[in-house]
Amino acid sequence: MFVHADDSDIKTLSDPATDLVVTVTSYERVLKRTLLFAVGEVRCPPKHPRFKMGGGPQSCPYIDFMRSSVIRATDDHPPAVLTSNCASFQNVGSSYQRQLLDPRGDFNDWIAVSPSFLAELSGDRASSSRAADGIFFAKALAPISPAQFIAQRHLYETLNRNVNISDLAFDEYLARLVQSVIGNADRYWQEKPISRARSVGESHRREVVEAVKERLAKEYWINHSLVDLARSVHCSVSKLVRIFRTQTGVSLHAYQQHVRIRTSLQLLKESRGDLSDMAVQLGFANHSHFTTVFRRHFGMTPSEYKRNPSPRLVKRFVQSLADSVAGK
Repeated sequence: MFVHADDSDIKTLSDPATDLVVTVTSYERVLKRTLLFAVGEVRCPPKHPRFKMGGGPQSCPYIDFMRSSVIRATDDHPPAVLTSNCASFQNVGSSYQRQLLDPRGDFNDWIAVSPSFLAELSGDRASSSRAADGIFFAKALAPISPAQFIAQRHLYETLNRNVNISDLAFDEYLARLVQSVIGNADRYWQEKPISRARSVGESHRREVVEAVKERLAKEYWINHSLVDLARSVHCSVSKLVRIFRTQTGVSLHAYQQHVRIRTSLQLLKESRGDLSDMAVQLGFANHSHFTTVFRRHFGMTPSEYKRNPSPRLVKRFVQSLADSVAGK
């Protein structure tokens, strides 16, 4: 039996049988929880009293998957633009502040993970002081692959349809997803070593990339020119191309396409309009262009996704995730 302890508009969900302790605010909803994982939704509009306060300190490790774009500054990490292209990672005790980017506010799905499970997953890190202190994540954000993104989104849509999922199936699915996301994040962080003493040049490059990310997140449907983007941040074209890929792991065009195509998932579920109109609204040249990019990312057409997923598509999601875990 889980115990609820009220503190203003914050609730603490705990169980003596597990070290998973979850704090929930008034703008959150828990969809399902077990001894290993809890999953929930944040829907925090800009006018909510807690929007500017941000979140934390966290009672357990969290991984956030963004549905809107927002700027967050987490503990010692400077402000960063978060979009659906990345996952946000929060250690035990971490806190963050928000800045408005999307008119909807901060909309995201989160996975809370048992610290003991993460210690087991961490392997050699489990015996380190970082793991003992609840510090499992080296940085606050990392890119996620299309397979990871669609696997997470599928799980949440399934839960929101009140489909009965056994605890065993739920835990197994999330164990594979979390292992995949953290594995990719670790590889990304290792390619970008943490520097305790940032040089002026490093700080400037980061500011340039974050400014461009913010513009692409706000205006993802606009076909920006490379020259215009470079001028807007007072940077040469060649330098912007180089440092953007170094900082994000993808090109400017790929970053914008990822934001567009992942934004389309919500529109496909909510809209009854024509797909051609939606394609133009998202910034694609036409319906055919939209379909081609969507299929390349998710292995199906927008029309297939718009319909309720069939067992064949669910199997494809799981297989994609398995391939990602295996490093294929």
